[in-house]
Amino acid sequence: PLGDPVASLSFLKRESFIPGAAFFIAALFFVFRAARAETVHSRAVIFAGLAYGLLFYLYFYFWVFTTILLGLFAVLLLLSGDRGGFRNIVAAGILGAFASIPFWINYAELAALPQYRDLMERVGIEVGRAIRFELWKTYLLFVSFAGAVLFLNRGAPDWRKPLFLAA
Repeated sequence: PLGDPVASLSFLKRESFIPGAAFFIAALFFVFRAARAETVHSRAVIFAGLAYGLLFYLYFYFWVFTTILLGLFAVLLLLSGDRGGFRNIVAAGILGAFASIPFWINYAELAALPQYRDLMERVGIEVGRAIRFELWKTYLLFVSFAGAVLFLNRGAPDWRKPLFLAA
């Protein structure tokens, strides 16, 4: 009794209308390309930073996930001795942070409104730091995004070399 297979994928119908998904994939794609770029001024670094910066405006949680990825990726690159890749990832993160400045200004102005507390009580804020197992389909979707990024990067130079062992 698995039920209707289309109904069990109803979360995809809702998620398919979030435009941030394309930018989430693009940000991940260009982040991995940026790690291999020769210079900080390469297109991959610039596109990674811009796609990351756009996530602030499109879907906040994609921005959070990408920020975590950028931080962990930068640390792993630094620990593996890949200073160029580390520099490129940090540059993409800084570019994305600059792109987010209007978002934070808008957020500060919203928070300063006298009716802000009432708005937050009506809309609600999701609070918590634990893995919510009832969201396994969403987590599976994010793992699929990451898999798509790895698949799309398969043509990158030296893609068969382990990224963190190639020094």
